[in-house]
Amino acid sequence: MNVGIIGLGPFCRSSYIDYLKKNKDKYSINIIFLIELKKNSIDVIDFCKKENLDIKKYIFLDNDEELSNDLNSRTINELKKICSKDLVDIVIISTEPKSHFKYLRYFIDKNVHILIDKPPVCGFECKIGKTLSKKIIYEAKKINFLLENKINTKCVVTTQRRAHTGFLRVKEILSKIVSEYNLPVNYIGCFHSDGMWNMPDELIYRDNHPYRFGYGKIMHSGYHFIDTMFWLQKLNNNIEKYKINATKFDCRDFVRNLNNVNYQQLLKTDRFVNLLKNANLYTGFGELDSHTIFQFKRNDNTVISTVSLNLLQNSFSRRAWDELPKDTYKSNGRLRHEFWNIQIAPVLCVQIHSSQSYEDRNIAEQINFNQGDIGSEDHFDINIFRNKSLIGGKSFEQVKLGSQEINLMKRARFSIIDQLFQYVSIKTKQKNNLLESEFSDHLNSIVATAKIYDLYKVNKYVSRDIQYLS
Repeated sequence: MNVGIIGLGPFCRSSYIDYLKKNKDKYSINIIFLIELKKNSIDVIDFCKKENLDIKKYIFLDNDEELSNDLNSRTINELKKICSKDLVDIVIISTEPKSHFKYLRYFIDKNVHILIDKPPVCGFECKIGKTLSKKIIYEAKKINFLLENKINTKCVVTTQRRAHTGFLRVKEILSKIVSEYNLPVNYIGCFHSDGMWNMPDELIYRDNHPYRFGYGKIMHSGYHFIDTMFWLQKLNNNIEKYKINATKFDCRDFVRNLNNVNYQQLLKTDRFVNLLKNANLYTGFGELDSHTIFQFKRNDNTVISTVSLNLLQNSFSRRAWDELPKDTYKSNGRLRHEFWNIQIAPVLCVQIHSSQSYEDRNIAEQINFNQGDIGSEDHFDINIFRNKSLIGGKSFEQVKLGSQEINLMKRARFSIIDQLFQYVSIKTKQKNNLLESEFSDHLNSIVATAKIYDLYKVNKYVSRDIQYLS
């Protein structure tokens, strides 16, 4: 199977490359091309040599192409030579989201299957250097239209909670009660923090998980939780529209809260003193925290379900240094605290608890924890509370999934990736294997993300008719 890679950032290196190496023989994987920016060329070649990756062709782009709406003629000519020979089965798009749309259009047109990072589109307007909500919706509808006219070309979004053992088990528990008693999932509360503490200068210059382009947390890790919420809402019947209320905490707020005295006290540095004097430098930057309430309704405005999403980057972190390490993805103090509270009133409450105390690769601290303990990398507890007098079963049950299975999140991610590789490897026209996270499944999540950015500006309650849930 011939694969192309676009973007060799931290996520690609830790996930896609790892998958390709582990499954090289299973799918006879050949990496036909790799696209990156010229400014990253030395690092990219060094990484590929270190990992023993046989890249047939490197395509290094001029740095200004990162902020262009279209592929330039040189890049198109390079890709034509490859695609015209039907050499590419799957392309992995792992750039920053602002570049997704142009690559999606090109490879859908060439009938190449696509695996893409979240969020699948960004709505970034290169001419003004900002994210536009109307453009997010336009891009989503355009890509969906193109895919509908290429029914044998698949685009899968890497949103791993759709294939996570724990979330699948929770959805199964909820589904049984919803179907048996015709009761809705009436409340979902989600809290997620990832401890992504950026220094004041990093907020300005970061290319990976940037803020200066007008987007932040919900275009970084936050999209996962918007998408998971819609994935769970599919259990409910009769949803015809929804309302959103959204507010944020952004970079300008952040630099007002953590001042130079704090940096001197905590990190023994005053090198940010000049930046901190002018919080207006960060006006228009993206959000660090996002707080959103959804209400899903019938046409008569009666409420079926309420959802509260609290998604934080300005949160507990293990970072204790002011200079960025080489690996900014999992070695910069980031760790996951995730909590879900899901209600089917009056009979069931299901909670998910997943909290880390140390970074994923901190081996020194890892030895202090048993597998699946709270604070460990794989901590994932499911607490189930039942009104057993009404629905039977145990009144309380705890599933310590992290104690039973290892590498839960990575295995879920690999499962989503593998679904597409399995699909492509099947040569018959009748391909019945499930693709859990196709682009069309994400239209609600994308539209809601766009509307949240609108609400950040006006901070008022608005209605939106629902289009894709029934």
